[in-house]
Order: sequence, then C-alpha cells, then structure tokens
Amino acid sequence: MSWALGDELQTHLVKLPEEKFLSKKVRILTGITEEDLETALSEEEVFWKFHRVVSGQQNPLVVIHYAQFEKSFLLDLYQKYLGVTELPFEIVCTYQVAKKTLPNLPTLTIQGLSGFFGSPLNDLKRSEQYVKATERIWQGLLIELQKKDILGLSELRELLGLKSKSSKKKYEYPLVKEKRLELPNLPGVYRMVAKSGEILYVGKATSLKDRVNSYFRGQKGRDRRKLEMLIQVWDIQVTVCENPVMAAVLENDEIKRLNPKYNISLKTGHRKLVFYDHEFKDRSNIQDAVHSMGPFRTASAIEQLRSLYFSLGSNHFDRIFYEPIDHTLQKEGFFHHCQEENLGPGTILSVRSMLAHGLVLLRRQLLEEDLEEVEDLEDVELTKEAVAEKYGRLFMRASKDYLRTKRTNALINAKVRWEGKDRTYEVFITNGKISNAEDRWTSEAHPWNRLSITDYDRLMIIQSEINKYTHQIELL
Repeated sequence: MSWALGDELQTHLVKLPEEKFLSKKVRILTGITEEDLETALSEEEVFWKFHRVVSGQQNPLVVIHYAQFEKSFLLDLYQKYLGVTELPFEIVCTYQVAKKTLPNLPTLTIQGLSGFFGSPLNDLKRSEQYVKATERIWQGLLIELQKKDILGLSELRELLGLKSKSSKKKYEYPLVKEKRLELPNLPGVYRMVAKSGEILYVGKATSLKDRVNSYFRGQKGRDRRKLEMLIQVWDIQVTVCENPVMAAVLENDEIKRLNPKYNISLKTGHRKLVFYDHEFKDRSNIQDAVHSMGPFRTASAIEQLRSLYFSLGSNHFDRIFYEPIDHTLQKEGFFHHCQEENLGPGTILSVRSMLAHGLVLLRRQLLEEDLEEVEDLEDVELTKEAVAEKYGRLFMRASKDYLRTKRTNALINAKVRWEGKDRTYEVFITNGKISNAEDRWTSEAHPWNRLSITDYDRLMIIQSEINKYTHQIELL
C-alpha cells in the first residue's frame, strides 16, 4: 500500500494471510519476492500509518485514480479498525476529472493517462508507481482545469456534478495528424514514440502510410489496450526497407533491441531454445553431439509428443493437451485414432514414428497452412472420437514444427532469392544474420551454440515471409 503527501512517498508491503503464498505470475507482475515479504507489515499497522497521515491534515483531500475501485477497500479498512461507515476525507477521482477535461480521449486508464502526460509506466504492477502516476496525472489535469478557468475546489465539484453530453464523441490523439498522413507509401518498420522518447511499439508494414494510419481509423469495437497505447503516442519514427521481407527482419531485431512495452510477440522474455537427442527421449538447452535435433521452442508440439511417449511407457496418460482431459479419455482417444488410421500395435510408440505418421497426415490432408485454425476449434464435445481427432492435429503440428526446424537450419548460411511484385530480390545470410555476399561464414557441427533466440526468430521470420513468394534457397 502506498500514498504520498507533498514530496514524501510512503510505501509498505502488507503481510499475506496465513497459508497464502505468492504465485509465480504475481512475482513476475510485481517483482515482489518471498524475501521481500519477510519485512512486510500487518494490514492493521499499515492502516494506522495511513490514517495518522490523513487525520493530521485539515480538511484532508485524497486524490485517487479510478476512486470507485479503491474506495471500497478504504471503507473496509475504516469499518474494520475504526467502526465508521464513512471515510473521514474527501476524494477527488482523476478518472472523473479526466472525463470532464479530456472528453475525446478514447481511454482513461492510469497507464494511458500517465503516458499522455509524458511519464509512461513500467511493466511492474506496484502501488508505489501507481501513486506516482496518479500524482503526475493530477498535475497534468490541473493545467487542463486552468484552461477551463476552474481554479478552486468548489468549481471542481461543480464541474464533476455536471452531466456529460450524450452526443457521440470523436476520438482525439496527441499525435499530430499530418505526421502520419505524410508517411511514405513504402515497406518498412515504424516505431510508436512516447512524449518522453520511449519507444512504445514496433511494427512492420508493406505500406508505412496505410499501416500506421489504420491505427487511428474507426471507433467501434476498438481494442482497449491499443487505444491505451495510442493516447501516449506523440511521434512516429520510420525506417524504409527495400522490401517487406527485410521489414519483417528489422522488426524482429528492433523489438529485441528496444523491448517495447506494447509488443507481445517476438520478445525474448523467458523463452529458450531446446535440443533433443536423435530419439527425442532426452533434451538440453545446448546443442551437442548427443542433442543435435533442433532448435525447437520449449512449448512446441514436440513436447506434447514426448508427454504421449512417456505416457505410453507408463500406461498412464499425463496431461498431453493444453486443456485438461481425463486420463482414460486421452488413452481411449489415442487408441481410437490408431484404429481409425489402421495402425497396428507398436506402429507409433516412439516420438520419431509419431513424427513420421504426422508427415503422412500432412501430405494426405494438405493442411500445412491451416493447422492453427483447425486446432482452435471450440465447443466440441470431448468424446473419444473428438480426442482422436485432436491427436491427428497434434501429430501434424509436431511434424510441421520438425519441418520448420529443418528449413530454419538450412537458412543459417544461405543465399535466398525471391520474386517480388516488380523485381527479383536476393539476400545473403551468414551465421544466421543478414550479410554481404563477401562475408565469410564458419561451418560448425553445432552452430546454435553461438546463435541466440534473436537469430532463431529472424530465420523463422525469413522462412515465413519468403514462403509468400516464389523463392529459391541456395546453401553456401
């Protein structure tokens, strides 16, 4: 719990109730560790610290962002420790003030408004930074209130008491419209820039002008997180690229370099590469003579096949799919799939035989480009027949992962040529990076020991992008 009075900021960790613990997700979101909680105070101790600060002020005024949410917690504390049913201070809600002073902003979240006024929040969810953000928002709103000649608390109360106009508002953004309208109609990478200079988002485009302007069109059904980002965007930086493939490559590298808070895909995060032995029984984060198969993502369909392999060995089907399915039903579904495919006993008992079976299914059904859509089927009753179909899709996805890895390895040192709309393009890849034709490359038995997740993503992107065109790959 945190609060500020003037320049003095107080923040206190509150002890967890007995038998409660910090989940991994909460630790990542907040940065709080179990060691931090060893010095935490009880809820009652923190309450009395807060109350002493408030009660020491004459006619106390507490500024809170989205006070409707916080007020219930404060009331609960005052009822528990003082037995009162009303708070002994007046609250000003910066959310409500922003609704009156900045009515055309598309969203008024604390993250969005803090960035709008020039101080984007970091990724950690901590009360201390939210108090600081509320203070910055309040300072920005005071300027907006002055523009409306609202200089005192009584005038503010009057403003907040006025009913809002019900007419449809037109969204307004801080980015000067002409900046985006003057962007080139060329492929490249764009960067959304905050007032502070922080890069909020990096994206690629076939047409920079069309892609960037698409963010600012329309109002119905807009993504709230995207709107939150857009009210913080004060500038756009672009890099024109020779073609969309090179734009996609640069996007990957820039996301890794800048780690923009509103990008989700292509971030390094906690991702690691994994390698397997020839039979996929053992795995390692390092490629060596034993673990030569890879790289694969740690959450790939290969891992699901390994779960199936070990389940067959123990005759107890552990969780193979991402959704929880009864052990017996998983087992029945597997053998029903084998029966439907006329697979005799022992035909697909190893991971390699499962991959081979998946390749057969891929060739037969020609679903390589649509596997993700097929896997996303929902509201299907989980009968053994439905689970059998899930196994079929799993085998195909794993085989697709296997094929991707083979193609990715082929790109580590290669010359790639593809037919664009107006000409033929050519790029050299040396040691996993875009290079000049003259660059030397090293031939190693285990090249991934000097390559990173950035290189992996880059090669995967090149592979995905050139598949959109007629192309040719020549190994160097």
